[in-house]
Amino acid sequence: MDRQTLRAQWKIPDDATIIGRVGRVSGSKLVHETVQVALHLWQHGVTNLYCVIGGSVPQDEGPAYAQALRRTYDQYPIITFLGEAETPQRRASWLAAMDVVCYPTQGEGFGMIFLEAMQQGVPIVTYDTGANAEVIGDAGLCVPYESAPALRIGELAHAIQRAIRPTVHRQLRKACRERAQLYTAVRYATDMRAVYDEAIAGG
Repeated sequence: MDRQTLRAQWKIPDDATIIGRVGRVSGSKLVHETVQVALHLWQHGVTNLYCVIGGSVPQDEGPAYAQALRRTYDQYPIITFLGEAETPQRRASWLAAMDVVCYPTQGEGFGMIFLEAMQQGVPIVTYDTGANAEVIGDAGLCVPYESAPALRIGELAHAIQRAIRPTVHRQLRKACRERAQLYTAVRYATDMRAVYDEAIAGG
């Protein structure tokens, strides 16, 4: 499903800016901080901005977190909860309809969401924790993980405002598509072959 059709389904204008995420709806993934940064921007005068949240509810944590999230934030007109993306194709189309993937998280090793966003040409805003900065490179913006939530939200909001500036956004989209090529199956196989060839030659 294309970007325009999805936005119509979500009741979001074609010219709006959408920040969002797709993934596990769990407290450990800090989904609430994505919502909070959208509200921060909205309440500070950033107009025509919306936030969409999609993903599965993990069985190990149970539905309590996701239910509380909806109860708290469903009242705001700029927040849309999409539920679970049943197929990889739907997940990809949801990401492609966004302008920025805001995925604050504390401890990703290799966050697949970052690769998925890059494949769709969607810039990423996240924290500079774990391997986040190494994975996204110049395909997004990393901000410090501050101990105080209010400071974290402010940093994320500032990064998103920068990322949606037209010139910066175009540069980041281009970088996303280029960086995604580093993580293809063909690139992985080629790099592994080179490692084995070097090991055999030196053995």
